[in-house]
Amino acid sequence: MRLDGSVVDVEIKAAPFTFEGRPAVQTVVRDISDRIRAEEASRRFRAAMDLSPDLILLIDRSRMRFVDVNATACRLLGYTRAELLELGPHDVAPLSSGELGQAYDRIIEGDSTGTTLEMHHRRKDGTLLPVEVIRRAVPGRYGHIIVVIARDITEKKRTEEQFRRAAEQTQNILSSITDAFFALDKDWRFTY
Repeated sequence: MRLDGSVVDVEIKAAPFTFEGRPAVQTVVRDISDRIRAEEASRRFRAAMDLSPDLILLIDRSRMRFVDVNATACRLLGYTRAELLELGPHDVAPLSSGELGQAYDRIIEGDSTGTTLEMHHRRKDGTLLPVEVIRRAVPGRYGHIIVVIARDITEKKRTEEQFRRAAEQTQNILSSITDAFFALDKDWRFTY
């Protein structure tokens, strides 16, 4: 505690030694407030990432390796965090490392095309997970980090397929009717 009543986080190291023939203790007190604040920020960041329902994958562009992933990515892809951190985006995306690197370089250069797209991620068991991907580049101390946020669109794809089948079935039924059939909108225009 400081004289003004504020509290400061400190690290204390003590070592015994002999001073003028008598035992003594040398003590070093170091302010670690910045380190404590950084650790708290890191815990908040981890909690926010892991609470996201979307996959969050952070990629070191220079090494083409994952540097962080959230719990959702682990759960939906079927890997442990340690396993994913040994992999790169080309291990789960349907593109080669070179193709991904070129896309990431365009994003780093500010090209916004290809920053949002639909693709499939390959799970550990080999099955495919349909995802909608948003990619952004964040400059860092040692290069760029590519932030990938991927939303599981399995239900969306299933619903689209159901609508497609229903429309196809309706079209088949309507085209097999031998009588004249038409549909009009509210302004009496033909829609079918």
